Amino acid sequence: MRDSRLYDMLRYSMAARQNGLMILLSNAGWDRTHFYYRLYQKAKAVLFGEDTDPTFLPVVHEVPESSDWRDENLWHLANPSLGTVMKIDDMRQDCERAKKDKSEEMIF
Repeated sequence: MRDSRLYDMLRYSMAARQNGLMILLSNAGWDRTHFYYRLYQKAKAVLFGEDTDPTFLPVVHEVPESSDWRDENLWHLANPSLGTVMKIDDMRQDCERAKKDKSEEMIF
């Protein structure tokens, strides 16, 4: 989604539903002005108890920011399907590309 219009429309239309449920899967991306990043910030705030929104259940999978992204032992933190759906060898290849190309690093 390029912007929040569809998300906002769906979220507000759920008010008419008695037990509306929205499931949103994404990553925060690298654009800190994008609404996905704002949702990521909200998710972190709820997880840390800074936001007590009982209608928002965040699940965040990520490697700690201070960690080395090249450390294979941490990859499962950001990729819970690693080793089942996602193959470790594919991840290793992606990592090697990212080490050589800064633009690939953001994708990795």
